[in-house]
Amino acid sequence: MDPVYLTIKDYKKIKDKKINEGKDGAIYRVQNQILYKIYHETMPTENVLERKELLDAEGVKIYQKGDMKTFFPVTEGLEKFVRFRAEDMIFFAMQKQKEIELSTLPLAPLYIENRFKGCVIKDFKRSSSIYITQKLPMAIRLKIAKRLLKKVKELTDHYIYPRDLGGKPYSKSNALLTFLIEPELIDLDGRSCYYAEEEIPLFLKETLFSVQVLLLEILFSIPLFEIYTPEEKLEFMYHLQEQRIPDYYIDAFLSKSFTYEDWEEFFLVLKKL
Repeated sequence: MDPVYLTIKDYKKIKDKKINEGKDGAIYRVQNQILYKIYHETMPTENVLERKELLDAEGVKIYQKGDMKTFFPVTEGLEKFVRFRAEDMIFFAMQKQKEIELSTLPLAPLYIENRFKGCVIKDFKRSSSIYITQKLPMAIRLKIAKRLLKKVKELTDHYIYPRDLGGKPYSKSNALLTFLIEPELIDLDGRSCYYAEEEIPLFLKETLFSVQVLLLEILFSIPLFEIYTPEEKLEFMYHLQEQRIPDYYIDAFLSKSFTYEDWEEFFLVLKKL
């Protein structure tokens, strides 16, 4: 898809078509199966890796604009990934789409008065929050969980690391469920996704934890994200024990170390319960 160029006049015409707004920007439905995602003015659109970075005492990068920090310590190879909402990230995603079959990455960059301002994304019409899955029978929830995991794995196998899949209990997730009972990953741009040219173990670890949180939410309706006290830990363990989940897997969930292989094994165990 070719880049989209808007004038200020064009932008004013679509402002009443806003359907959603998130931490990165606002979403506008402009035509069939197409959305415009226009980033907030308060967020930098340049590639932050091209600027000199400040480091705090723990070696964590600090942005020169605002107080926001990255979530990761500086590691070898960190320069090999495309950062946040940079224009080149969208072009990089367009190239990566040739390798991705199960998810739709950003379709094209978007410009307003020739300034990079966002991207074009697919509109998953007739879709609902992924958390509606919690109301479905376990057999269907399990099928959705398997499909969702397969899509995330395809992305990370190609060094694309989605974030914000699961979060604070039953808040917005970057996953939807279509009317065909198909899970779809969204927000594969901005701060919600990292793109790399090779595997970044630190990013893979965060994606695995994020999908672990989401799968536990949709399979068992329990939050892993906010376990801070011994009482909350015991409540989490008790809930899974009631579901006859073996202690081995409960301990693994709490250690936040579940791998793709662990999930495949767990799905087989869950199917037998």
